[in-house]
Amino acid sequence: LEELGRLARIHQWRDALIVPLWNGGRVVGSLNLYATSPHGYGQDDGRLLELMTASLGITLAQAPSRKPPARAATARAAATHAS
Repeated sequence: LEELGRLARIHQWRDALIVPLWNGGRVVGSLNLYATSPHGYGQDDGRLLELMTASLGITLAQAPSRKPPARAATARAAATHAS
């Protein structure tokens, strides 16, 4: 939280809207918006963002891993050892 406070001071954030991303009753992330004006977000903004992110948590949880495919990693390792 100290880091977040430091960033808020640097960027002069005065308001935030944070919406959890859900998948199967479990929070898998969050979408965070920051505003430099006080009261930059209202209840309507929160409801709209909740509607927009309703399926985002499921999508993120089902996204493929960022690990490279095994054959690509093997090819890179072979190329490294060959040079």
